[in-house]
Amino acid sequence: MNQEPVVISQSKEQEADTNIWKLAILGLLGVLSAFLASYYVNEFFITIDSHFLLLGFLFSSFVIIFSVLNAFFVKNKWLLFSITVFESIIFFFSFFRMGGSHPSVFFMAALVLFLYFVIQGTEGARKALVNSVHIRFFQVARIVSSKTITAFLIFLSLITYVYYIEQGNLNDKAGKIFTNYFLDSARPVIELEIPGISFDGSVHDFIRTLTNHALQKSRISIADPTGGKKTFELNFSDLPNQQKEALIETTSRNIRESMEKSVGPLNEKESVRDAVYNIIKRFVGGFSEKTKEWMGIGFMVLFFFTLKGLSFIWLALIEFISFLAYKLLIVLKFGTVSSETRVREFVTLP
Repeated sequence: MNQEPVVISQSKEQEADTNIWKLAILGLLGVLSAFLASYYVNEFFITIDSHFLLLGFLFSSFVIIFSVLNAFFVKNKWLLFSITVFESIIFFFSFFRMGGSHPSVFFMAALVLFLYFVIQGTEGARKALVNSVHIRFFQVARIVSSKTITAFLIFLSLITYVYYIEQGNLNDKAGKIFTNYFLDSARPVIELEIPGISFDGSVHDFIRTLTNHALQKSRISIADPTGGKKTFELNFSDLPNQQKEALIETTSRNIRESMEKSVGPLNEKESVRDAVYNIIKRFVGGFSEKTKEWMGIGFMVLFFFTLKGLSFIWLALIEFISFLAYKLLIVLKFGTVSSETRVREFVTLP
């Protein structure tokens, strides 16, 4: 007796890969996008040019979009698997030289985890389509896009660690870019408390801004001008401009001297961004190599979760563009939507 349920499908169209040329077009476009994404992301690591990063982000988006379309249009499980693996290998191409003759554990983990998540995405989407009565585009697309975006972010985080920490390519230019990234990320939060704060000016101006903000909330004790023992308390805003300026300068100097006891000498003419980078550089330079290694791993984890927290915007954009592309291909008769009726044999206890 056959233990498997017998499913009889009735459909005008066979659910199979019947047009090899259309599949080849989708596959080639995905492979081309993967190659260009790999090239531009790798160039960004070498040059630290934001234009390469933007182009890498653009073509990485195309890779994900074509992965979504493949999940819908490629019916054969092993063909879909082969396309996914081949696109991944092409994406790795520009990074192989980074691994060298003896690739590290983190480098190999970047490759394996990337491949694992993209395969999980396309296979999960395929199963969702097979088990669905109606095509729910966004439900299926979310499976592919979320897994593939996670793959890209993990890969980028691990490769960042390998290239800049393990291989020691973290120069001043790269360090300042990462410092500026975190300062710009923190600025909106700081501005909620201190409006008008800027990291683009000098250290002197930055400390004056902090001092002025603190003094605006303070009441200032003023000695009796007649020589008596009484003191008067006034709001900072009620003081004459000359006294305000003198108080700001004195307090700013005291704050700077207090900061220098903790972070080392500060150059008042230096920009805030350069000062923060130099403070971090001196701080990290005082640790042992083993401690620096663990700090690098901590930075890698923080970097990943920061990107992951912002990826919902990327995810929404990918799903929207994928939907438009899918609908356009259907309208142009590149693909067609068919339906089938099913009769399934099952057993009950009467």
